Amino acid sequence: MAKSGKIYKIKIADTAADFIRKQTKKNQRQIMNKISFLTQDPCGKANRIKSKPEFFNIRSGIFRIAYTVKEKQVIVLVLRIGHRKDFYRYFER
Repeated sequence: MAKSGKIYKIKIADTAADFIRKQTKKNQRQIMNKISFLTQDPCGKANRIKSKPEFFNIRSGIFRIAYTVKEKQVIVLVLRIGHRKDFYRYFER
């Protein structure tokens, strides 16, 4: 359970949802399992993205998941999912 006792809702942006749909069933399960852990403690084992400190990221195998936490609405917004080799290029802009 989260330290605050809150259960966060998960919202997935269209680009992230499209990425998930294009993956194999195994990878879809892996990514969705990792995202489901964010409902309990979204900031627990996450790292901040250096160029965008308002965003967090977590690892899921060879994939990276970027998200932000909206504390007032109790929402975790998954913004982008990508392969680790080119994931961070998006945030260098």
